[in-house]
Amino acid sequence: SGWYTLLIIPTYQSTCCGGAGNQKRICNATLIICILYSVMAIIDLALGIYGFRLLKADWALGRKTEKDSVLRMAVITATISCIFLMVESIGIVTQYSGILKDVEALDRVSIGSTILGVIGYFLILFSLIHIAVLTIQAMALAEAGIVATRERWLILVWKYGALTVFLSVCAVGVLSVVTSNNN
Repeated sequence: SGWYTLLIIPTYQSTCCGGAGNQKRICNATLIICILYSVMAIIDLALGIYGFRLLKADWALGRKTEKDSVLRMAVITATISCIFLMVESIGIVTQYSGILKDVEALDRVSIGSTILGVIGYFLILFSLIHIAVLTIQAMALAEAGIVATRERWLILVWKYGALTVFLSVCAVGVLSVVTSNNN
């Protein structure tokens, strides 16, 4: 580990680097978590700003050509998810930094961060599914022409793709809970 991880701040000290017998190296895990989530918040902010700029250019092109982009929904959901994940990262930094001393306030920040994180990650998942279905449609169009995009299986994937992925994740979760060895 580098010297920058060996900061000694009395309220955050722990003996995670080397165990209880190694008192020479004191790791500051809480500070590292705060730094990582702060960097993640800045990255999410930059991606959100880029998404808004991309959306603005897409709307301008749509007004000029009088056609809507097929990727507009994916860009909107990815941009909104970046904002949700940025706020979640700020909440986690607030939680770990020791700014809040009240237990109820910490619980509210923790619950709010968790909810925003779950919503943000599901929005990213929706955006990825949307792009995957558009890619499948483009491959079918390139291979067999416009008739292939009207096939029943492709229409069903387009309509129920998110539901299929959600049910698959639920099935994997249920199987992992059922097959786990909880004695």
